[in-house]
Amino acid sequence: MARPKAEFPTITTILRADGKYATLKNKPIQIRWSFGTAGSFKIPTLHDAHDKELDKSGYLKPSNRVDRETINRYLQDIRDRLTTAYNLVVADGVMVTDKLVKERFEQLTTLAQQQQEEATRLAIKREKFEQKLAGMITTLHEEGAVEAVDVVIPRHESAIEKLKAQIAHHEAELYKTKREYDLLPEPVEAEDAKLTTWLMNYAQRQGKNTLAATTLRTYTSFVSTVARFRPNVLINEVDDSYLIAFQDWLTDTPSMIPKYSYVKKQKVEQVGWTEGKTRTNETVENYITKIKSCLKYYLIHDDKLPAGIKVNTKYQRYEFLLAKNNDEVITLEEEEILALKDLQVTKNDRKAQLLLLFLCATGLRWSDAITITSANISNGYIRKSVKKTEKKSTVVHIKLNPISEYVLEQCEYDISKIAMEDYYAVELMRELCKLIPSMHDKIELKRISGRKTDIVQVPRWFRVGTHTGRRTHLNILLDYNVPVHAVMSIAGHTNLATLEGYLQERRTLKEHTLNIFNIPKQN
Repeated sequence: MARPKAEFPTITTILRADGKYATLKNKPIQIRWSFGTAGSFKIPTLHDAHDKELDKSGYLKPSNRVDRETINRYLQDIRDRLTTAYNLVVADGVMVTDKLVKERFEQLTTLAQQQQEEATRLAIKREKFEQKLAGMITTLHEEGAVEAVDVVIPRHESAIEKLKAQIAHHEAELYKTKREYDLLPEPVEAEDAKLTTWLMNYAQRQGKNTLAATTLRTYTSFVSTVARFRPNVLINEVDDSYLIAFQDWLTDTPSMIPKYSYVKKQKVEQVGWTEGKTRTNETVENYITKIKSCLKYYLIHDDKLPAGIKVNTKYQRYEFLLAKNNDEVITLEEEEILALKDLQVTKNDRKAQLLLLFLCATGLRWSDAITITSANISNGYIRKSVKKTEKKSTVVHIKLNPISEYVLEQCEYDISKIAMEDYYAVELMRELCKLIPSMHDKIELKRISGRKTDIVQVPRWFRVGTHTGRRTHLNILLDYNVPVHAVMSIAGHTNLATLEGYLQERRTLKEHTLNIFNIPKQN
């Protein structure tokens, strides 16, 4: 059983069709929450429907059904609480399970019911008050005598004040009920304004499917780290002092690395944590940049925030001043790509071997490469709408070459047949690169965390990752003098600065003769 590929839970509306319900035309409506190996559960409702009444999004289609809008609002409320419950568990920095999410959902549901009951009781009190007040006015009119008014009004005014005091008491109790949810640990009002909540909302602002799965997983890990620092901080409380404190915490506090149990080399479930190192200054800057990007967005789009919540502009005073290190970008040489291709490996290692070859031969990002099928190939080119810039509708055209064609033939022109989780692929790729002698050449790795600098010597294979192939391809193109604008087009980059981040700082410019990608000779 493999670790789930989904980065976010799936919430679907289903009709119960087991047992006695199988033959019924109208079946009970249920909401199902699922998240890969994290599990699943169903929330029953008090409503029913038949198959043709539900649309693809899980709501009742427009019809003459008088309770349609009521049911759809009810279904939306359940979905919203399930999403909030999941975000609460993520913000706690623990492994997501169906049990934890269901517990949070039930807590939120209980609170919603308490609030509704309090609101109903308050409405009844108000109605009784209005009835009494109307009776008082009627009595005054019926008595008519001016001298009686002087006696009756004070008596009724006293009753009115007493009722007002009772209403104020109930309003205070309602507020107290909301605040007591802080023990669970956070009231809904504060939860709606938490920084971690809005960091996740920011990541999904264009829809949860607009980012690559690996990007979403990395972002979720980042939000969990923010939650470890100050889990209950609100988005309007973040200023430059908070960012400085977060910066110092990141460089002083060891990271927590999850430990997993494995079945057939695949992660199955988290079994604990191990203490890692403090974060590098590059990671610190990356994390704080993510927070600032979120704040900047909601400073402009303040209408999306809860009523009364505004971004604190003092965050703009923060300035990152820690020393940074630009690590050498690891790429493969043409001889090493051929050596990788010639390795005799096991069936499972074979997939990682083909994937790394394909990345080197195309320069595609991992998330784009593993989705390539025959539908993306036409007239000797790979045509792909790249994910990182999907909202800009950027399409790359990459000419097929002997290496990419070789890989496609091996997997019958469907890369998904050899796809695997990126973390596992990296482990296998490094093991494969260990078999190439030149990959044992040492490189200097400088690690700066706060004011502490560590310098270690590591073999080149140690720095191999899913982005190694992309960097390799782009650097080889430039070595063959392919024009920069053409390289940017192949990479899907829209500015030169982004491309420069991929370039290998070679000690000497190599004179290539193998031309394994069949790059046309440049004038």
